[in-house]
Amino acid sequence: SEFVDPILAAAAADPELFEIAARVSILHRTDLAGFKSLAALPAPDQETRRKSLFMLAGLCPAADLLAASRSLNAEPVFMEGLLNSLTSENRILSQRSDPIQLRAIADGILQLARIRLDLNKPDAAIAATAALPEIEEVVGDLHGLNTVRLQAWLCLGRLDEATKLDVVFEDWLTALARCPLPDQAVEINSTLAARFGLTAEQKAVLDKAARRTP
Repeated sequence: SEFVDPILAAAAADPELFEIAARVSILHRTDLAGFKSLAALPAPDQETRRKSLFMLAGLCPAADLLAASRSLNAEPVFMEGLLNSLTSENRILSQRSDPIQLRAIADGILQLARIRLDLNKPDAAIAATAALPEIEEVVGDLHGLNTVRLQAWLCLGRLDEATKLDVVFEDWLTALARCPLPDQAVEINSTLAARFGLTAEQKAVLDKAARRTP
């Protein structure tokens, strides 16, 4: 692989060499350094760049892919595509025995779910978190995972699933600010009043949040 660096150096000055640089990276540099090097090169067009980076990302270890995603300042749609490979069944099966990679998969899936929520894809956000059965045991931010799920379930109108989650009253207010459920306001109020022992003032705030017109 001694020829990789000269090819990358040449591609830095010529976008027409990007695809060659991508191929050698995919063969010889499937790590964080390789991803960063390829991402820094000029490409002939955005679609070529996108496809090549996604292919390389799919071959990088989860921890390297997560670190690479955090080094980018890219559009949410691009980030969604980049992180999507963390939900791959093959990746999960091959890397779950490594605690570092498993934690990276879980944390990356949480990041992916947040992006999908922001893209108004609550069903896809839930699907992402379901890709790793043991995510609750290994994710670095369990509260963050539950709040994302809460918001997604409310956006889908699934109060039955939302009420199963271990979250606090304030999380419900935040979630209802994103996805109010006026048709279920009475049920939400009675359910949460019983769970959290709400004051009259808190009940009023909750009712207003639930009934707000989207």
